[in-house]
Amino acid sequence: MVDDPNKPPWDDVEPPPTEEELAESERLRQALEEPRSAHPDAELARALRHAVDPRPLDELSHRRILDRFAPKRRRFEIGVVLAAAAAVLVAFVALQPRREVSTQTRREAPTAALIKPHTTQALFAEPFPREGETSKRVDAIALSRGRDLRNNRWAKWGVK
Repeated sequence: MVDDPNKPPWDDVEPPPTEEELAESERLRQALEEPRSAHPDAELARALRHAVDPRPLDELSHRRILDRFAPKRRRFEIGVVLAAAAAVLVAFVALQPRREVSTQTRREAPTAALIKPHTTQALFAEPFPREGETSKRVDAIALSRGRDLRNNRWAKWGVK
């Protein structure tokens, strides 16, 4: 490549390396050849190489890493957890309210006659008008049905 003598100095993108740069590049090359070198640029270059193209771990290294960082399950810990769960289950069952109803109590419970479904004609003395007062009619029917439902529930529960 021939340098153009008319080219301005700021237009030179890549000036020739200085003696200091050449010496530093030689030190870096030597540091990269030594695996235990502490050269900061060599450490960066190794980190980049391992990030881009990592080499596979041998089985022993892999096992050491797993033994160091993987959680270990111990039988004792599992036994403690199971015993605690069993204790919670026993406490839950023991504290449940018991409902002891004998057959005699069931026979003695009062049984009232339930209100059967019936017509709503008794609620209205006069026939419905053709238009208007729909809300009033629906409200009267809903109140009557609600009253019947409550009375039937109370009768089933034995409430007088």
